[in-house]
Amino acid sequence: MKPEVIVLGAGSAGLQAARNILERTNLDILVIEEHARIGYPEHCTGLISLNGVKNALRVPLQNLAVNYIHGAYIYSPSGIRLLVARTEPVAVVINRPLYEYMLYKLVADRVKFVLGVKASLANGKVYFRDTTLKPSFIVDARGLQSLTSRRPEARKHVIPALQFDMSARLEEYKYVHVFLGDQFSKGFFAWAVPLDDNRVRIGLASKGNVLLRLKTLANRLEKITNGIIKPTSRLRVLGGAVYTGGLADQVSGTVYYVGDSAGQTKPTTGGGLVYHSYASLYLAEALAKNSQAHYDYSIRRLLGREIKRQLLLRRLLDGMNDKELNELFLVLKRINGEELVSKYGDMDVQTSLLRKLGMELMKREPLFYLRAIPLLFNLLVAQF
Repeated sequence: MKPEVIVLGAGSAGLQAARNILERTNLDILVIEEHARIGYPEHCTGLISLNGVKNALRVPLQNLAVNYIHGAYIYSPSGIRLLVARTEPVAVVINRPLYEYMLYKLVADRVKFVLGVKASLANGKVYFRDTTLKPSFIVDARGLQSLTSRRPEARKHVIPALQFDMSARLEEYKYVHVFLGDQFSKGFFAWAVPLDDNRVRIGLASKGNVLLRLKTLANRLEKITNGIIKPTSRLRVLGGAVYTGGLADQVSGTVYYVGDSAGQTKPTTGGGLVYHSYASLYLAEALAKNSQAHYDYSIRRLLGREIKRQLLLRRLLDGMNDKELNELFLVLKRINGEELVSKYGDMDVQTSLLRKLGMELMKREPLFYLRAIPLLFNLLVAQF
């Protein structure tokens, strides 16, 4: 066994990498995954933009789509609600284990898999069982464990997350629900994503006691949503974590990082499926050219500016107390923010909307805008 490429990790990032390398090169590939079953353990909400599915994930939605989403209700700490809505669906909730199994089936006849085995990496060599291999290229798709082992300072940007799948009575199920404020989450937010007309996935990422906060949210969900969601019983629990710290190193010698291990996630939402699927395309190009610089440059050109701006937004939201968040919601109501977000919002490229909202705030709410400038300035200074 002398593979030219070893992929560490058979989650979405590793499988997309293997798929794209196959499509663009003739390299022999070995994938090593510590879990024995593709797609498990499951820990993703599974909410993805339809544009991202079409252009990045590149998989058919037949049998994969669980629910189509038209928009979102966004709640302030005091219960002020913004409605972001489109007439056509903009996102889809997918069956994440099935999605990963589909990727596996796309490559399984041309890629060697070793499942249920944990590998280690050092000095360009991969160690597993009693075997040591030194391939031409290594793709590290092991997620946050890889990132935090290389960069211990990244741990401060990792936030524990927990989700409950619950049976429920839903008045409508085409909108997700997002809850902001310290009562829901310290350092992130909470959510409720309908899976169909009688199941909902509720979750949050937070510093502190995540389980207690999630139980509290589940108990209060009917009241908070004005009866739209009435949870009845818990079906299962999904654990995980989100990373909000921005891009990390993308390549080191013969090792290419993709997915969470490279920090290819949205600081605003923690999502990474679309970003790492795009990244895997450039990774395959880089291997075809044998150019580490091509991969690093391409990722920073594709994601760097967007992620930096999302970092600023993440820190702006984290820096606002509940009173300031409530005031922000009232201001957005006054400037028709719901209409602007509905018209210009994009799940994957979020900062173009921020510019439009900023211009509206400056024109129509100059006093609020001026009060926000010192906070923005302090955040900008903190970047350097």
